[in-house]
Amino acid sequence: MRTLITLTVFLLLSVPQAWAAGADLKPSQIFAADSPSIVVVMAYGEDGKAIAQGSGVVIAKDTVVSNCHVIEKANTANVLYQNKHFAATLRYEDVEHDLCSFTVKGLSAPPVRMGSTSEVQVGDAAYAIGAPEGLELTLSGGLISSLRKIPDGVVLQMTTPISPGSSGGGLFDAQGRLIGITSYYMAKGEQLNFALPVEWVRQLPQRGKLAATTTSHTAQSPNAAPTSGLQNGERAWVAGGYRTALALLKPLAVQGNPVAQFFVGAMYENGQGVLQDYAQAVVWFRKAAAQGNAGAQYILGLAYADGRGVPQDYVAAYALYNLSASLDSSSDNPAATNRSKLMTLMTPAQIQAGQALTLEMQRIGVIKALDEYLNGGTP
Repeated sequence: MRTLITLTVFLLLSVPQAWAAGADLKPSQIFAADSPSIVVVMAYGEDGKAIAQGSGVVIAKDTVVSNCHVIEKANTANVLYQNKHFAATLRYEDVEHDLCSFTVKGLSAPPVRMGSTSEVQVGDAAYAIGAPEGLELTLSGGLISSLRKIPDGVVLQMTTPISPGSSGGGLFDAQGRLIGITSYYMAKGEQLNFALPVEWVRQLPQRGKLAATTTSHTAQSPNAAPTSGLQNGERAWVAGGYRTALALLKPLAVQGNPVAQFFVGAMYENGQGVLQDYAQAVVWFRKAAAQGNAGAQYILGLAYADGRGVPQDYVAAYALYNLSASLDSSSDNPAATNRSKLMTLMTPAQIQAGQALTLEMQRIGVIKALDEYLNGGTP
């Protein structure tokens, strides 16, 4: 991934917005309102030849969001806007969630209005605007066919058609509000298309890695190489292909990828693609929690609160909830809410012990501190 890239944005139409507060819009009105905020991203290799093409959404002044995989192997990326070239800089990259944002100085395209997946229901109309197969500003319509809950949000499954080139485009509700970023589809299925939730776009500054601005190349992390396998595994999991997901994710989990470890733990927890095994789930959640995965820390807290796969221990549960909430304060993480509920069942002495254990986890590491406490140590 290169931190400094050149973008050129191409927008065929400049149409006045036609928002209708609280009322459903006609497809033509949605296109007129939202298409000015959709851009086309082109990725180029070292030889200057195009290697990938996708879409992008303007979410704020001089700011475009797209899928990271669109420019994953790019040396440079260009986007056309009214036949002019604009320099752009990678701002945030959240590879785990496949979302990247870019700063594009001088880009005059208007930002979209953002909605919320909490207001989306199965059966609602959904409209995609992007550049499938390089055909700029293409509108397609369909329905939300499922809301696939995953540990840190919900992925939108829709019948709305998308194709190669649609990646990074916008998915809009019937009022023209952005509810997702069109990202992938299952080639072997009929109308199995997926969009990432708009909440992840809002959370990019918190979840994403701030791109360095002093170099034109980002350093590869130890887990960067298997990124595509990780994404494919996550996608298989979302689509219900649990055996495929396990086959893709378990080798990465063994190699030490905390996100893969989390998903493997979730599959053992829920009996997805394997026999349900709470103890084995705890093994994988511990590995991910040790690497700072807030979701795994939260699920471990649930396990200790309920005595599921481990002996029930409110102090351990409280500390894990506490640590998870400190790492991820987003609304997708219910750790703080569960901590408050748990406190109604705890004595003041247990709460004090939980607070002390949290500090010890932060000092020497979550699993080391947890094991020392469980083996009779005093936090």
